[in-house]
Amino acid sequence: MKCYKAYVQTLWVSSEVILIVSNKYFSYRIQVTANNVICMSVSLSS
Repeated sequence: MKCYKAYVQTLWVSSEVILIVSNKYFSYRIQVTANNVICMSVSLSS
């Protein structure tokens, strides 16, 4: 998983937000933690 410092303040200050987009080909995950660090991971479905 690659993490980046966020350039904008998130609206969710108290808890982290995880967005997951997946289909039969891949799974794309975006995680925004409380300290404004954005983590993204892409994994291919086997």
